[in-house]
Amino acid sequence: MKRLWYYPRLILIPLFLTSGLLVFASGKSIGAEAPLTRPKVGLVLSGGGARGAAHIGVLKILEQQHIAVDYIAGTSMGAVVGGLYASGLSPEEIEKEIGLIDWKDIFSDAPTRQELPFRRKNDAQKYLTGIEIGVKGRKIALPKGIMAGQKLGFLLKSLTLHTADIDDFDRLPIPFRAIAADIETGKMVILSRGNFAEALRASMSIPGVFSPVEIDGQLLVDGGIARNLPVDVVKQMGADVVIAVDIGSTLSKREDLNTMFDIYRQVLTVMGQQNVVEQIKLIGKDDCLIRPELGNISTADFPRALEIIRIGEEAALNSREALQRYAVSPEEYQSLLKRRFLGVSYPVSIDFVKVKETKHISGKVVENKLKTKPGENLNLKTLQDDLARVYGIGAFERVDFSFIKDKDKQGLLISPTEKSWGPNYLYFGMRLSDDLQGMKHNNLLFNYNMTQINPLGAEWQTQLQIGNDGSLSSEFFQPLDYSGRLFLIPRFETKVGFTEVYNNGKRESQYQINSTKVGLDVGAELGTYGEVRFGVEKRNVGVDLRVGSAVPKEDSGNQAALVGSFAFDHLDNSNFPRYGAKIDLDFILARSGLLGGEISYDKVIFSMMDAVSYRKHTFLASLEGGTSLNSEIPFYDQFILGGFFSLSGYREGELRGNYYGLARIIYFYRFGKLPFAWGENLYLGGSVEAGKTWISSKEIELSDLLWSGSLLVGADTPLGPLYFGYGFAEETDGVFYVYLGRKF
Repeated sequence: MKRLWYYPRLILIPLFLTSGLLVFASGKSIGAEAPLTRPKVGLVLSGGGARGAAHIGVLKILEQQHIAVDYIAGTSMGAVVGGLYASGLSPEEIEKEIGLIDWKDIFSDAPTRQELPFRRKNDAQKYLTGIEIGVKGRKIALPKGIMAGQKLGFLLKSLTLHTADIDDFDRLPIPFRAIAADIETGKMVILSRGNFAEALRASMSIPGVFSPVEIDGQLLVDGGIARNLPVDVVKQMGADVVIAVDIGSTLSKREDLNTMFDIYRQVLTVMGQQNVVEQIKLIGKDDCLIRPELGNISTADFPRALEIIRIGEEAALNSREALQRYAVSPEEYQSLLKRRFLGVSYPVSIDFVKVKETKHISGKVVENKLKTKPGENLNLKTLQDDLARVYGIGAFERVDFSFIKDKDKQGLLISPTEKSWGPNYLYFGMRLSDDLQGMKHNNLLFNYNMTQINPLGAEWQTQLQIGNDGSLSSEFFQPLDYSGRLFLIPRFETKVGFTEVYNNGKRESQYQINSTKVGLDVGAELGTYGEVRFGVEKRNVGVDLRVGSAVPKEDSGNQAALVGSFAFDHLDNSNFPRYGAKIDLDFILARSGLLGGEISYDKVIFSMMDAVSYRKHTFLASLEGGTSLNSEIPFYDQFILGGFFSLSGYREGELRGNYYGLARIIYFYRFGKLPFAWGENLYLGGSVEAGKTWISSKEIELSDLLWSGSLLVGADTPLGPLYFGYGFAEETDGVFYVYLGRKF
């Protein structure tokens, strides 16, 4: 029996050896799936801003040609498109998401005006520019970029939530590398692990535009300045052959380099091209280089994304003969596609919500802005609105989110990052009004805001105005709880201004009005749309005749009054509103004997406005009026009409009385855009206005309303809305206007 068993075993030995040699030669092993015998394909996607949408078109053709990608390395927009593809999204899914993005909104950190806290809306009315200068100690501090990428960061996080459990980019369906640059050394940084969305954002943080992203102690910016076409990186990953897509911008001609922004863009292009040339030298005869013909499409042409995708498709189709070398059979390609599902997803239910504490502001203030609650399914839209409300506080550079675990519970962590240039800020603006007939009001505004004075979020604002009208005002805003809904405001103002008195269209006299007042208000926020205030104020007024003859009563002296206001503001834009409504109600009840007051009168003002738009056409309808409740208002506090959009055919302050009414319909047509960095839209328009002032309520007759109108050209500039207009009325010679300032 032993010999019978032994000889067959000897016969099997050469069979095993032979089969082993065959297996070794074919690269296969016993009991294991055979590895790929085809060359491993590495895909390299360059940076180029909006031009990077061409990468999506290339990916679509690669899939149509059954070309399986084994490694991806990308820079800037190439990292975003390549990263999304590497994470399991199809080119069609990426294209769909790109088409849904509001690019104008995504490249703005600020929430929509309607989402801003009401106090921030009021601040925007005070100073015209959006420039915020930090003050730290005795030094001026500026942001590290025009924007921090708040909305962009949320977009990338929401598109990559299915990678929440992955911190090693080799674990993605397709191994991936994002390329960034260390702004301190200028060297390339290869991001291969960590927070996936953060890596994508770092790779496209254009210096000066987006704030750098800190990862592992390094300040990272757009990788294009170090390696815009990372061919060497994808080869280091293990690629045998390379498909490289270069969508970098071409250099502008001298005649096109007219502004500092043109020069800045040219410098970035030069830096990117220099390192691209070196990388192209690494592309061999077995590799493929695709260069879509993007012509004059700029890095900022994101609204043309779908057009750019088509150009990418055309470029890949033109290279299909070279690409066919890397194709696999339809069956093998379908098998490879099945491996691209991660099998992970973001938590649909949140067991707890935690807020990361910051230095100056309590986490409870942030918690009160959140509507995402524990025990509920995560809703991305609700979370996005939550982050926008927290960001709208004005204290944070970024507000991020992530998922955390505590034993067997899944939580949501909200991580605000305080502004590195805060917590005190300086703002400035300008107001200009000129009727080209000698009536000018030119003023410079400076606003200093000390924020986060205590954990409840107290603020101390001081505003200085210099020019034709001078003033110094200061108020301390103290929330009474962490929600900020109830507040207390002590305030002070001293003012020097001028007022004119007209008679039959001619200026009769001019007065200098000096006033100083102190007040105390208590109020409540009505969500983000409104507030109500009640308070008391004491005022000292001095009247000095400068030109002409005196009116019968000057009413100098001390005043004291009960004051109150209700405000509702749902306008989408305070420069040129397109939709929304606004309502204001204010009253002053001055009483002699109150806090030493020497005069009694009442003053109540009501106004409402509604804006509607259709395409490029906008209509604003407004109605306002004021009453003295049968009292006699001092002439310097009387209601006045005249001026731009206030019976435009009359000069500013030409009509004066104890009662007034005004109705307006204003039309804007958006006919063009200003050049980049000079502002936004250009408008043509006009108004129809009817109104009048009355001394006594017995005089009020709608039949004797004065009619007026205007024609205008408007521009939405960085300094605020600028108008060139002409006002006309039946009984006047007309008035030309140059006006810089908000009217709504």
